[in-house]
Amino acid sequence: MNSVAAELQQKCIALESELRQKESELVTLRELTQDLSQDVQAAKIIELSKKNRQLNLMLEREKQRVAQLQAEAAAGPPRPASGQAGGGGPSAPPPEAIEQIARGMVEQAAEAAEAAQKEAAGWKDKFLASTNKIAQMEQKVFNLESENKKLTRALVREVGEDVPLSKLMEDGNAAEWKGRREQIIALQYQVKQLKAAAGQVAVETKQEAAAKGVITKISKERNNELDRLTGDLGAVRGELEALKLKYDGAISRRKILEAELSSMKSKVSVVLEKTETDDKLIAALKQELAALRKAGPGGAPALGRGGKPSNPAGPIGEEDLWREVGSLRRKVQEQEEQIDRQEAIIMALQQRASAGSTPTAGAGRPGSGGMPPRGGQWDGGAADQQIRLLEVENARLTELVALLQRRAEGAA
Repeated sequence: MNSVAAELQQKCIALESELRQKESELVTLRELTQDLSQDVQAAKIIELSKKNRQLNLMLEREKQRVAQLQAEAAAGPPRPASGQAGGGGPSAPPPEAIEQIARGMVEQAAEAAEAAQKEAAGWKDKFLASTNKIAQMEQKVFNLESENKKLTRALVREVGEDVPLSKLMEDGNAAEWKGRREQIIALQYQVKQLKAAAGQVAVETKQEAAAKGVITKISKERNNELDRLTGDLGAVRGELEALKLKYDGAISRRKILEAELSSMKSKVSVVLEKTETDDKLIAALKQELAALRKAGPGGAPALGRGGKPSNPAGPIGEEDLWREVGSLRRKVQEQEEQIDRQEAIIMALQQRASAGSTPTAGAGRPGSGGMPPRGGQWDGGAADQQIRLLEVENARLTELVALLQRRAEGAA
């Protein structure tokens, strides 16, 4: 109830301030209209009446002069006196000139009168507009006054006739004052407390029971909503913890994969260096075999170390030599195929190493030399085993190439 009274108070204060403002504007407009109606309009009317009077006098004079000139023109030229000489006084102006002058003066007077009428009409319109505005302001002030009276009556009914409204308008007393409705509620609560203290059972009214039922229903709904939100919050927190664990596991897996990738890159670089060395050796062997093929069966025997023949037991038969050369060619072809397979394996390892920089790299294809993943990670043991097998195979091939080279030297 106190809030309702405070609202009514604020509305009443606002209406009173607006009413005072409108009254000041109305007084100003009235003064302006009085000044306009009394001073400006009176002065303008006097000035216009003076101009009109002067123009009327000028018009009458001109009319009289025109009539006089017309009469003189009709009577004829005046005869000279007997005592005067033949070249008498000045001759009268012609009637056409006199009529033209009179017409010009009449036109000027008519234009001045028309301008005065237009100016008077403009001032009249301004006066009517200001009068209409004043009437609107008066109507608005009347409406505000009636609304202010209604609010004052409502406030008096609320606070009582014995309480002066001037005290309620003050800011200090407005917070301390309590309305009738608030006092009634406080007294009802005190009566309930006193009855409870005296042992009497308070009888609830229908309104109180309905209000309690509504409040209980709202409380249950809010409790259910709170329980649901609490459960959702727990589930979201559990999901958050699970996501945090997954994130930490992904970070640790990424670090492990990076370490394995760096070690794998170093091992692959060693394998590549060894492969380059093997390629150089194979190229040298190919050049030597090409030289042997060019030499043919009747070629000179190759010298061993120290400039001596490599076969001291004597020359070998031509058929045995060609048979040995054919077997050497087959072995060289097998070695070339083996080297091609190793190159394919090394290329696959390089591709897997470059693709393994991201944790989501795909699994290796069978037969391509790639390393299959284990649980979404690279199998480091299988990769090391495969690299060791390749190293052993390369060493074996190197020894075989050296043996073939020695046998080719001996056959030559």
